[in-house]
Amino acid sequence: MSPVHMSEKLKEALDSRVFVTVATLQPDGSPHQSVVWVGRQGDNLFFVTGVDKVKVRNLRRDPRLSVTVNPPDEPYGYAVISGTARFESAGARERLDELAVKHTGRTYAERNPQSYATLPELVTIHVTPEKIAARFL
Repeated sequence: MSPVHMSEKLKEALDSRVFVTVATLQPDGSPHQSVVWVGRQGDNLFFVTGVDKVKVRNLRRDPRLSVTVNPPDEPYGYAVISGTARFESAGARERLDELAVKHTGRTYAERNPQSYATLPELVTIHVTPEKIAARFL
C-alpha cells in the first residue's frame, strides 16, 4: 500500500493540545473507544498506554485501529485516520512525559506524582496511517 500523507492543517491539529479517540476491535467485533493524548512523527502517530489496558489486548489480537481527531476550535472539522498499530516498549515513560509536557506543560511525574509512582508497565503504540478521511482538516 502506498504511503498516506497528512494535510498541513491536520498536522497542525495533531501538534496542538488536541485529544483523539482511538477505536479498536473487541473479540466479538464490537468497537472499543478511548480518549488519549497523541503525538506525531512525520505522517505517523503515537500514543502511550498501560500494557494492561483493553485497547492493548485488542491491538495485540488485531492491530487495526482508527484514530478520530476533532479539534475543539474546529467543531465541524474532523479526520479519521485508519491504520495498523506497532508496539514499542523501550522509552515509553519518556514518550509519556513528552505527551504530558505537550498537553499540560509539565512531565507526568510533576503533574501526577502519586499516580506516576504506581504506573503499570507502559507501551508506545505507533500508528502507520493507511487511510485518512477528513473534512476541513
